[in-house]
Formats: sequence, structure tokens, C-alpha cells
Amino acid sequence: MGAWTITASFGEWQFGQKEWFPNAAGPGWASEPVGGVVVAQLSPNEFALNGDHVRVSFAGPQGGPANGIMIRAEDGHFADGRWVTECVWILALHFCQTRSIVRELKQYT
Repeated sequence: MGAWTITASFGEWQFGQKEWFPNAAGPGWASEPVGGVVVAQLSPNEFALNGDHVRVSFAGPQGGPANGIMIRAEDGHFADGRWVTECVWILALHFCQTRSIVRELKQYT
């Protein structure tokens, strides 16, 4: 989406990457047809993301800086047409299991 490549993967544990533990069994639901994601781009570096049983990765453009970081994400819901924040992730240090809004993505070198 725009300058960002967004990849969804399924059947992974809550933390870590499959390639880190190639011989480990997946979670109990890994072979089940569960999970999904929807992503809407709100601005060049802002996305609304909602998913379940999915791992979502963001990568910058080819030839651009190799590294990036999610600065802030919010978990919450809409009420009366307005966003209500229930919890906030700052530099991915707070964990939530429901909907998240990725508010800003930055690239750095």
C-alpha cells in the first residue's frame, strides 16, 4: 500500500517468526481455516488494521531504508462514530489481543 509492503501470514505463534524455529510444531489451530485481516491506508504512513489469528508485517519500499519501526498503535473501538482508545502500544512495549490501529510508521537508516 503506497510505499509500504504489507504481508499477512497465518498459523504462527503469538510471538516470534516461523523461520526462527523451523522444527517447532505450530499452535493447535495452525492447520485450521481461521484468521483474516483488513488494512486501510489513512495517509502515507498511517493505517487502520483489524485482524484475528494473523501476523502482519510492514516493509518499506525496495531501495529505501532497510529498517523501520512502529512508533504507536492503539487498541479500541468505535462508539457513536468516534474512535475510543482502550490501550496504547508505544514502540510495541504493550500487548493487546484485539483490534489495533497503527497510527504512524517511520523508516530510518
